[in-house]
Parts: sequence; structure tokens; C-alpha cells
Amino acid sequence: MLSLEKLNLRIFSITLFIPLLILGFTVFHNGPNSEVTALTYFGFLGCALFLIRKQITVRDIVVLVGVYSFLTLNLMLFPSTTEYYTSIVMIFVMTFYLPICAFVVRHIKHWENLFDAIKPCAIGSVLVGSYIVFFSEKNNYEDWFNYMEFSYCMLPFTTSMYITFRKQKSIIWFALFLVDASCMILYGARATTMFLVLFILAFEYLNAKSVAKIYILVIFGIIALAITVFFDNILMYLSTVDALKDSRFVAKAIAGELSDGGERDMLVDQCIHQLGKMNLEIPGLFGDRALITGVYPHNIFLEILMQFGIIPGICVLLWFGYMIYVGIFRYEHPIITIYLCCVLISRYLISGSYIQEGSFWLWLFCMFNIFGQRRRFKLHAGRIHNPPTISQSING
Repeated sequence: MLSLEKLNLRIFSITLFIPLLILGFTVFHNGPNSEVTALTYFGFLGCALFLIRKQITVRDIVVLVGVYSFLTLNLMLFPSTTEYYTSIVMIFVMTFYLPICAFVVRHIKHWENLFDAIKPCAIGSVLVGSYIVFFSEKNNYEDWFNYMEFSYCMLPFTTSMYITFRKQKSIIWFALFLVDASCMILYGARATTMFLVLFILAFEYLNAKSVAKIYILVIFGIIALAITVFFDNILMYLSTVDALKDSRFVAKAIAGELSDGGERDMLVDQCIHQLGKMNLEIPGLFGDRALITGVYPHNIFLEILMQFGIIPGICVLLWFGYMIYVGIFRYEHPIITIYLCCVLISRYLISGSYIQEGSFWLWLFCMFNIFGQRRRFKLHAGRIHNPPTISQSING
């Protein structure tokens, strides 16, 4: 039987995997099925809470009630935002993700074991991703299949498999990583490709010795230069591969739209214009929608500033930044914070609305958990000035 610590990490891993599993079933079923979706989410929640029932404390319940109270207070102060609280995505946040955060994430003590716990789900992502990209008829589900959601669902497992490959130096895990990365990139969002590359660069740079860091930067620079110089030739070749004919990435690249922000650029301009007129106004959660005609800013910095106001919003952002800083430089396993930021919150820099998505709440509770464990790291004399390398982190 798994210990509670391993069980918590396994539950966290499956929580990340369920959205991808639902996407796979949706494609197989040729359409969404609300009954199966609800049964999967809440059936898993029920089983998870039963298995970890002994570790649930009064403090956990107080934390959960505190978050509900915060959301309720916002709703009472700004009743015009009621429709956003009653949306399906927000209901899932309040009834599924927040209990997982309060009763499971808060109790994780050894984050360095996450990459072992996530392995079964990572293998599952290869199977689901390969089926969706290579063995299904993508043209039949364009109306209800979200390529961006698929790509972000794949990202946690693609990055985790790269870490496993580097840790075990296994050709099998490298092959699985390549398959997963191919599925994510070929039929996915442009941003996830960027986040994956940035994660690998950060991983290799932080894991290298002083002299090797220079070589890492040079190698990535050469690769970037080669891709830039031969970009058109690479695209022409990729466009002739049958398996890539439906690739959104290739299609965007051929059309010259990889760097095109589209409507996001207009939203950013609108948000900046509105912030200049807000003064000390605090519109509250979802209050930004009314300021930009019902659309969210697609940027977590702008969204927080437009919801909390300029001064409180800056304080919230500084606190988030400080928790990230502590997780990287004042915690024994910095790779965990880098990983969580890349796979859970990075998307909200250019897409999504943070408050109504489970990934944000998972990230927030993970950061609070890691921030609370920083004292353990400080107890080890000298480690603040000489943090462990990434390889030491993933090997515990």
C-alpha cells in the first residue's frame, strides 16, 4: 500500500492527467459527454478523499472555507459578476480543484519525488496524445476540440519525461519524450513549444557546471541560429510529411503567423488604456470583463491589476514573484518550482483566465506549500549560499 506521501503525489499527478484523459475520450466518442466527464472528475475526487481521509485536518477545512468565503465576498460586493461564478469551469474549480488543493496539495512534503509519481500518467499521455494526433480524424472534431487545451494538457508530462530521461539516461524515456513532444508541438499551441524549450534550457543551464553553462548557451544559440537561417527549408519539408498535414504549428508557420498575437494585442492595448483611467478603483474578481467588453485580458498581470486595482494588484504580483524567488533560490529542490511555473501558470501570460482554471489554483497551493517548507532548507547550514544542483534535486 502506498504511503500517504506517495499517495498525495500520485493524486496530484492524476489530477493533472484527467483533463487529457477526458480529451482523449471526447475524441474517441466523437463529441463531449457531460455525464462521463462529471463521473470521472467526481468519482476520482471521492476515491482520493476516501484514501487520504486520515490526514484531513481542521486547518485544511478552515483553509477551504476561507477560499470559499473570499469568493463569496467578491460575489456579494460585485453581484454583476454572478454569471462567471456559475459557469461550468468555475463550478469545477470550487467543487473539484479546491478540495484537492486543500486536502492533498497542502500535505505534500517531498516534492522531489513528484517525477517518479507522475511516470504512469506520463506514459498515459503518450498513448492518449498519439491516438489524438496520429490515429484520429481531426477534421471531424474541429468544432468542439480545443487544440490549445490539448497542448497545455500534454505539457506537464512532456517536461516530466525529459527530467526522467536526464535522470535515468534511458533511451526508452528519451523516445517517449520525443513522441510526447511531437504530439504536443505538431497539433498544439505555439506557446507550449516555447515553454518546453525554455524549461529544457533552464534545466540544462542550472544543472551544468560553471564552464559548461557557457557551452549550453552557445549550443542553444547555434541551434536557434540554424533554425532561423533554414526556417523556410524546414517548413517546406515538414509540409510534405503526411502526418503533419493538420499540424497547427506548421500551418501557422507557413502563413507567417507564429508571432502574430491577433486579438490578444488589441486586448492588451484596451487593458493598458483602462488601467490608466482606474485610479484607486477595485473592480473585483471578474470585474475586468465589463471594462473590456466581456473578454478577459489573456495576461495574468493585466488581469490581476484590473481586478484588484493598481496598488493591491501590484502587491499581489510582488507576492507571487517572491514565492517563485523563494522556490528557486531558497528551497532545497529548485527544479520543482521551475517545473510548476512552466506547466501550470506560464499559460496565463498569454492565454486563459487564471481565477477560473484549476491549474492556477494547483500552482498557488503548490507555491504556498513550497514557501512554507523553505525553513527546512534554511536549517542546512551553508545551503542558502550554495544551493544544490538540479541533478541533486531530482535525485533527492
